[in-house]
Amino acid sequence: MEPLSVARIISDVVLLVDHKIHEKAVNLRLPAVPDDLLVYGEENSLKQVFVNLLINSAEAVLEHGTVEVAVKRIEADNCVEVSIIDDGCGIPSEIIDRIFDPFFSTKAGKKNTGLGLSICQHIVESHEGVIMCSSEENTVMSVRLPIYRP
Repeated sequence: MEPLSVARIISDVVLLVDHKIHEKAVNLRLPAVPDDLLVYGEENSLKQVFVNLLINSAEAVLEHGTVEVAVKRIEADNCVEVSIIDDGCGIPSEIIDRIFDPFFSTKAGKKNTGLGLSICQHIVESHEGVIMCSSEENTVMSVRLPIYRP
């Protein structure tokens, strides 16, 4: 565990999933994230979370759909919230409470195990954070992590 720049994590993750974004001609909106916004964590684990969330969003949108990464500091809670927002097919209200369950999936196919979001939840919680989902007009996956204070 070490202090990590949220800007660098997001930048690195976008490079890792760039092929998926271009494959579907997805419009990716990225914010300018302050370089001094730090969290305390294990770099590769946090990257794994955001890679998974970005790929899920890219797969959920139609060609030329939009995926946005939003980052905000929440001073009252001393945390940073990174949200992945897409205008894809959405998550039906009757299953949204189950999406973090191990082996639960809405994706058809042999490559999918239904463990991605469950693993993401475990990683975020091990960093004393929380992962949340809402799916109304857009699907929003939000990760809140404590801000690193030296």
